[in-house]
Amino acid sequence: MNLLPAPLKARFTKYPLYSQDGKGLKAKVIAKYFTGRTATWLATEGEPDGDDFIFFGYVTLNGIDWEWGYFSLNEMQEVNRHYGFTVIERELYTDPEDYTVEELIR
Repeated sequence: MNLLPAPLKARFTKYPLYSQDGKGLKAKVIAKYFTGRTATWLATEGEPDGDDFIFFGYVTLNGIDWEWGYFSLNEMQEVNRHYGFTVIERELYTDPEDYTVEELIR
């Protein structure tokens, strides 16, 4: 699975790092990534960094505790390569940009 196709990458040009600073849970979610279990990454900002892409967003790895932080496209892709199948997926069936963080964590 392509975690950052060109149209989605282009969408992030409107939301570079620090562009939604101070909005907290009212920040728009630009992309949602998840595992089949409990981990979820709600990317609210992002921009290229050399041969990588750095995101900022609201993250849970256990489905309970959420925190703001940075995460890397290369790291997510490496998880998928390591296991040999798609572990981390991208939400395909809704447009996350229509939602705020607050609306998606309910």
